[in-house]
Amino acid sequence: MATCHPNYFFNAEEIASLRIRIRSNYAMRRKYEAITKDKEKLLAEDFLTEEYANSVYDQHGRFCDVSWQLERMNEVLGSVYLIEGDNCCAEKIRDLLLHLATFTRWAGPDNPYQEVPRKSELTTAHIVNGAAYAFDIIYPILSETERRTIADAIIQKGVMPLMEDWVLHGTRIHAMDSMGHNWWAVCIAKGAAALLPVADYMEAGQADAILDAAEEALIHFLNYPGCTLYNKPCSFDEKGLFYECVNYFSFGTGELLRYIYHAERYRGRREDLRAALPEGMDRAILSFAYPTTEEPKLKFLDYGDSTDDCGIDGMMRWLVLLGYDTPQIHEYITRRRPQWDFFELMHPELHTPGHWDEMPLTAFYPTTGYAFARDAWKDDSTLFSVKSGYTWNHAHADAGHFILWDRGTALFPDSACCSYDSKLYRSYYCKDEGHNVLLIGGEGQNPEDQYRGNKFPGKLFDTYKGKDFVYIGADATGPLAHLCARCYRNFLLIENRYLVIIDDVRCHKENTVQFLLHHAGSFTDDIQNGLPCTHITAGNTGADIYHVWPENISVSEVIGVTDTKEDGSLWEAKHLEFSTTEDARSILMMHVIALRPADNRLGLKRLADENALGVELREPDNGITRRIWFNLLSDGRRMHLNSNNVIDGFETDAYFFMRTLQGFAEEDFLACASYHRRPGETGFGSYTKQTDIYLP
Repeated sequence: MATCHPNYFFNAEEIASLRIRIRSNYAMRRKYEAITKDKEKLLAEDFLTEEYANSVYDQHGRFCDVSWQLERMNEVLGSVYLIEGDNCCAEKIRDLLLHLATFTRWAGPDNPYQEVPRKSELTTAHIVNGAAYAFDIIYPILSETERRTIADAIIQKGVMPLMEDWVLHGTRIHAMDSMGHNWWAVCIAKGAAALLPVADYMEAGQADAILDAAEEALIHFLNYPGCTLYNKPCSFDEKGLFYECVNYFSFGTGELLRYIYHAERYRGRREDLRAALPEGMDRAILSFAYPTTEEPKLKFLDYGDSTDDCGIDGMMRWLVLLGYDTPQIHEYITRRRPQWDFFELMHPELHTPGHWDEMPLTAFYPTTGYAFARDAWKDDSTLFSVKSGYTWNHAHADAGHFILWDRGTALFPDSACCSYDSKLYRSYYCKDEGHNVLLIGGEGQNPEDQYRGNKFPGKLFDTYKGKDFVYIGADATGPLAHLCARCYRNFLLIENRYLVIIDDVRCHKENTVQFLLHHAGSFTDDIQNGLPCTHITAGNTGADIYHVWPENISVSEVIGVTDTKEDGSLWEAKHLEFSTTEDARSILMMHVIALRPADNRLGLKRLADENALGVELREPDNGITRRIWFNLLSDGRRMHLNSNNVIDGFETDAYFFMRTLQGFAEEDFLACASYHRRPGETGFGSYTKQTDIYLP
């Protein structure tokens, strides 16, 4: 596998071309100067010692700091050496590599002493990847003795510990079924990539055999079907969505794509790996995106262990350079990358203009349990999303959870996450209390679900897109099966202005149900349209939350968590709690959330029929009236008879239905119905229950 150096990211011809662009183009030169402005500071910086790296006794120690020092020196000093030929910069990197070669290991101090001893972990992958990059770029100034010393360290302290722990069958201790999915991809991809520039320092054929095994393991990551015994989900669903949050979707998949880029520079086109890449994963991850006028110009729904300002730069970069670029990816890059790094100087094609034009307004991912609906791909639009899927690792206990952003504000947000070292991480952020979900008698999912998984995950049981509404049916029963026999959350987003939530719960014993709602801004309560109403005001938006059913409901503000900031001040996370006031087995809760009530006039009233409850929405500005009816006989009580009922003049067995009236025009949306008729009309008919539109 003999190659010229550098070749990890770029070769001599590419560097020569970039050197000319920097000298002849003022804008490029300014970007290069911004990247390398800390040259003198880094030349004078002391190296972090092995004692310092081991001074925290856990799996990582302070080796993250070591990898970060190496990364900064590569980016700044390595760039100056490549462009200006400054040997002082290369020699500083050489000295750092020789220093790291004296370390006993590149992993936290407690790994050898765990119940199953480990030789490597995440920081091993980071350090070895940085060391391989550094070796590649300063190769010309190294003596043969130095090359051998550094290459041996990369192989013996980085590559082989990773391969022996994760890949090689004679020593491997990890499996896809036991480790977090993203770690599998990152540790194997970075370890294998680091082998490429030092392969000539291994015995003939050994490097190729290891790389073949690593690529086989990465293909398994992409195709992983899940494991029943360990409650593990598949890595990707059939539409290319990774089951965890945006942050770890990009992390794991991004490092795998990076490996393909590196490997194809050394080994040629990796057809098997490319064939295994899930189709549509670029669109899937961008489904979480929210264009906004604020910095950053693109935010992301912060499910699980993500934040709303997390970036997916690496994943998007490698997709473009591997030939999978789309206008949507380029729109992401344009919005998210105000600063350039050296690699992007090398590849200005990353920054060609893009657009959102072909991104859908709705996206449903039933296997992984995500749904998205928005009014437009434009700045500060309305974005509504539901998650009812797996709980495990970075996927929180949030079955039936929803997020709504409007006019640039996270109006009904996720609680996001905190440092994994914080006691609040497990006690609050991962738990139900940090999300917009239902509790049964004040209880939620078993706290063990976060690290043991759940045998019965949440799921989306039904979705439908009408001309001016979206329906999402979320089943949260599985994770709450110790408390209830059914927990179905039905969401009707109408005209991207009104959200009707119908919660259908059957408890194992008489109990109360609590609807938790996190919100931005402030709130007040009063009576409006004859119904109890909670008013939310936040930024340029707000909402009126009407409590329709049951008639008696308790509204309270709950302090979810209290903590002390670094400056000693007290910080509290609060949410609203809408609770039933009487114990019951079967409970129906119905809420209507009207966005921006000052701009969207709405009249409401409760509806009641025999064995049916509902709500009427009247829009005086456009003359549309909607009646939404829930069939109480379809709540599971009649298991060997159909849910036959007469509601609002219709004979129907629908779970619920929405009648839309405008003048003489009428349209009925039917959820889970086999017939819907009235005297003199044949009506809708199906031998199995369907969700569909019926035009009387």
